[in-house]
Amino acid sequence: MKSLCLIVLFSLFLLPIQAQESNRVLAVSAIPALEPPPTIWSFIAAAEMVVDAGVTGNMMTEGWSKLEPQPGEYTLDDFIAGITYWAETYEVVGYVGFQVINTVTREVPPDLQGAAWDSPQMIARFQALIDQLRPTLQEHVRYVSIGNEVDAYLSSHPDEWEPYRRFYEAALAYIHRTLPGIQVGVTGTWQGALTNRDQMTALNRRSDVYILTYYPLQSDFSVMPPDSPLADFPTMLDLAGDLPLLLQEVGYPAGESLGSSESQQAEFVTQVFAAWEQAGERIPFLNYFLLHDFSDELTEGFVDYYGLPGFDNFYDFLRTLGLRQVDGTPRLAWDAFVEGAKSLEHES
Repeated sequence: MKSLCLIVLFSLFLLPIQAQESNRVLAVSAIPALEPPPTIWSFIAAAEMVVDAGVTGNMMTEGWSKLEPQPGEYTLDDFIAGITYWAETYEVVGYVGFQVINTVTREVPPDLQGAAWDSPQMIARFQALIDQLRPTLQEHVRYVSIGNEVDAYLSSHPDEWEPYRRFYEAALAYIHRTLPGIQVGVTGTWQGALTNRDQMTALNRRSDVYILTYYPLQSDFSVMPPDSPLADFPTMLDLAGDLPLLLQEVGYPAGESLGSSESQQAEFVTQVFAAWEQAGERIPFLNYFLLHDFSDELTEGFVDYYGLPGFDNFYDFLRTLGLRQVDGTPRLAWDAFVEGAKSLEHES
C-alpha cells in the first residue's frame, strides 16, 4: 500500500513496547483516527494505544522517488527521524521498505524512469541512496525490503523480471557488504507469489527473508473465509522454502458489500494469531494493516493511484480495513487484536 500524504505518519507511529519476551515481532500500521482531522494529540493517542496493545516492531516504507526527488538531492529528514526516534525511545525491531516498485508503478527518481533496472546508472544511484542512510540503517534496522508487491508490476511488464532481479541482487549484495547483519528481501503479494511462483523463486534466490503482503480476497475484492490463514500460512511457508517468512501487511476488510462484517473481521484476526502460533518462529515478523480506517479523501487518492476509479469493491476494501473506524470507534477486531498480542507477551 502507498500512504500518499500520510507516508511520514505511517512511519512514525508503528511502535513497539519496551519488553520483548517473544522472538516473534508484531507491528501494526497505526495511523490515528482521521475524522475529525488529527492533531498532534491524535498521534500521541494512537501511539499510546499501540504501545498498550503490545506491539514489538516498527515498519516504515517509502518510495525512492520521494527520498530522492532529483538526482543526488535527498529528502531524508523525516524518514531518518522516524527510524531514529522510535529506535532510541523503545526497544524496537526495525523494518524498512524501499519502494523502488510500488505495486503498479516504478517509484524511481524522475530521471531514471526510462533507465533499465540493471543499468549501471540505476544500480549506482540506489547504492548512493543506501550510503546516505547507512548510519541509521546500521544502528536501528534488522530487515530491509527492496520493492513493494513487485509481482503486480512485473507481471504487467514481463520483460523486466530479469533486469529487476539483477538490480535487486546488486542492491542486496551491496547492503550485505556495507551493512552486515541486515537481512534483505523483496516484497510480493501472496496471490501473486502463487501465480508467479517460478519468477518469485528466482527473484528470491539470494534473499535472506521471503516477504509477502496478505489479504485473502477474491478477484473482485470480496473476502475469503475468515479462517483462511489456517490454510494460507502453511502455503506461504512452502513458498518461502528455507527462508524466514515476513508478513509486511496482513489485513481483512469489514465491509458488508464485500461479504464481510465486523464479527467476520474479528474472527480473521483471531485466526491470524492462531495460524502464526502454529508457524512459530518461521514467521519472525508480522505487521497488521491497519489501526484506523482511511478517510474518504485518502481512499479516493489510493483508488486513483492504483488506476481503479469507479470500482466500488476496491474502494470499500480500502475504506474498511481498520481495526477501528475512521472516527476512532473500535471494531470487534480491535479486541481480537489486543487478545492476540497478549498471547505473544507470555512467550518465553
